[in-house]
Parts: sequence; structure tokens; C-alpha cells
Amino acid sequence: MNTRYMLGNEVIAHACLEAEIDFASGYPGGTPSSEVIDYLRHQKDRDFYVEWSVNEKVAFENALAAAWTGIRSLVTMKHVGLNVAADPLLTSAYTGVTGGFVILSADDPYAHSSQNEQDSRRYALFAKIPCLDPATVQEAHSMMKAAFAVSEEVGLPVLFRPTTRICHSKSDVEPGDIGTGHRTGEFVRNPQQYVVIPVHTRMLHKKLNDKQAGLAKMFVEGGFNTAEVRGTTAVITGGIAAAYAEELVPEGVSFAKIGAYPIDPPEWLKTFVDQHETVLVIEELSPVIEEAVRMAATTTLVHGKMDGHLPLEGELSPPAAVAEAMVSAGFTPTKTYPVVAPEAGIPARPPLLCAGCGHRAVFYAMKKVFRDGIFPSDIGCYTLGIQLGTVDTTICMGGRPLRSAAVSRSPVRADRWSAPSVTRPFCTPAFRVF
Repeated sequence: MNTRYMLGNEVIAHACLEAEIDFASGYPGGTPSSEVIDYLRHQKDRDFYVEWSVNEKVAFENALAAAWTGIRSLVTMKHVGLNVAADPLLTSAYTGVTGGFVILSADDPYAHSSQNEQDSRRYALFAKIPCLDPATVQEAHSMMKAAFAVSEEVGLPVLFRPTTRICHSKSDVEPGDIGTGHRTGEFVRNPQQYVVIPVHTRMLHKKLNDKQAGLAKMFVEGGFNTAEVRGTTAVITGGIAAAYAEELVPEGVSFAKIGAYPIDPPEWLKTFVDQHETVLVIEELSPVIEEAVRMAATTTLVHGKMDGHLPLEGELSPPAAVAEAMVSAGFTPTKTYPVVAPEAGIPARPPLLCAGCGHRAVFYAMKKVFRDGIFPSDIGCYTLGIQLGTVDTTICMGGRPLRSAAVSRSPVRADRWSAPSVTRPFCTPAFRVF
């Protein structure tokens, strides 16, 4: 048995090597996903193409093109990066792929290193593509390896959604051997599939819809979505929340685990839900599972985020949050946890710019020159300039307006928008770090 103690992102990358990928791309501003490409760039056991792209959209398009030629490809980003790649994402579901194509979009509940919390499962449902949601580091390995085969079987991109606690946790895992096979890439012209003009799009959309029932059935039969009836109450969960819930669900309470989406066929979920008087749904971040459960339920009482038993924001770590939700919904967890609070009087230690960081001198100079300036910033480590008084706005990658009517003290005419009267200069550092 080849057991190793590995970081989640390292495990994910190793699974890609086992699955015989020949193309990988990503964007370095993708914490918590960044180590995947970093590991692939520096490994020496398999020869394939890997790149840091200029942004997530370009990374996605390059990996998609590789999958169109029949080779297995990976693209990595974080949840907000998927916004940047949303344009090709939605249409790639129409064109489909011939080689396995996996989109790793790492979510960040609690916004540990992100400007928002959003749930990538929503994008998968929106695009009507499969989504795999691992509950443990070991499961991240097996699901990532399986994702390429699933993609090739159904001819669609597959969204792989680890969260920060999967990407940045370490665990004993059992990786397999790195694959030695390579596929020969060849693009076969098929305008009806790859040229999404309206007449083709209408046909492709119907084909995409026709695949949905088969996807759901595949995930039940393949063991991605499982259910066990043990009593008249049930817990339904998915993702890393499933790992927490499994520790706490007592004997006599039924348990269903959702590892893949879509979670239809409706009869499977409905059959399970309707056998119970009460169901508690536990998940991060959005009530994706809960919405499906509520639609499936006939008379069953459903608890979860939508009725306030679980929060609509943040992560559910530590498991104490799950235990509290179970108690509030009338369930008895097998464990309880003491309330933990920091010692009183300990000063806050916010993140700081690294020692010797060149940004610090630039920020100092900006403050000296523009004493009353307004400083739009960009996401990334230089947002830490807020502690030096040089960050007044941050919204997204590249979101640094040079001028704004919002701070103008005189009317701004529409035909003079390019040069409004601004009493306080907007100052943007003329550098970018990658």
C-alpha cells in the first residue's frame, strides 16, 4: 500500500498525472487552487504541456481547445476566476469535448483570501455540466481521476469543486501510479458542433438538455450519490460538510451524501426524502442540495439554510457549527463541542506585506505625492496597502478606475465623461505583480 501524507492540491495534481493529462493551464491569482499548477510545473515524472496563462478566460479557452483535439486537459482557477471564464464556460457545454476536460474551480467559504463568497455549483447547474464535490482529500483524489473519464463518456466539460479546507488540508492518501500513455491530439472539423452560430446553437442546446437525465442516473449508479435509510429522520449533505456530518449523525438517522450534480433523477431523491418525516440538509455555501430536496419533498419537513438552521454565509468548520444546526433542528449529534473563544486582550494580527516588499515604498511615495488622493486598488497582496492608507476601493481583478463622477463636486455631462471634474485625484500604482 502506497500511503503518503499529502496536501490536498498536491493530491489533486497527482490524480491528474495518473489520469494521463497532456495539457494544463491556470492563473496564478487562484488561491486556494494555485498549488495545483505549481506542482504540475515542477514535477518530473510525466512529460506534458503546462502553462500559467494571462487570465482565467485565456487559460480556459486554451484547455478547451486541447480537449477539442481529443487529449485530456485541465484548467484551474478560484471561484471568482470562473466569473472571468464564464463566457467560454457556458458555450463549451454546447460544443462539448472529445478529450476529457476538467475545470477546477476552488471555492473559498469564509473568504479566507477572496473578495466574495460564491458557490461554483451554481455555475455547473447554470451551464448544465457535471459537477464533482469532494468531501475529503482522499475523495478529491478519486473524484479528480474519475472526472476525466466522466467527461469523455458524456462529451461535456466537468466542473471539479474543492473548497479551501480540501485544497489546503493534509491527509494520508493512497495515490496510484503516474500514467505513461499519451493521446494524439487531432482537431476534426465539425462546424455544426464547434461553430456556435444560431442555427447550430439551437440544435446543440437540445442535445445538452437531452443529456441531463443520463448524467443524474450515472452519478447514482456510479456511487457518487448514495443514500442509506436507517429511520424516520435523515441528514442529506455534500462536499466537505459531509465529512463533518458523518462524525455526528447517530444510529437510527438516515444518511444521504451528494458528491455529484445534477442530483436528479427526481424519483431517486424523492423516494429517499418521502420515506422520512424530517430531513436536515447540511452544505456549504448556497442551498443547492436543499432546493432540490424541497422540490422533491411531498410531506417531509425540510430544515437547512432556507429556514435559518444553518447560515447562508461562511464555512461550517469546525464541526461545532454542524452539531449546533443538528440540535436546533431536533437531531441529537453523537458529539458536542465546547464554545471556543480567544483569550481576552490579545491584540489583532492582521496580514501584513512581506518584509522587504517593494509595494511598501511605492505606497509611501503615493501618500507623499497625493496627500488627499483616492486610491483604487486591485485584488491581490497589494490590497494590504489598506493598512498604509493607500487603498480606498477594491472590487475585482483589474478594477481600478482612473476617474469617477462619484467624487466630483461639479456636474458631469455625459459627453464629457472622459474628463470629469474631480477635486481629489484618483491614483493607481503603475505596476502589476504576477
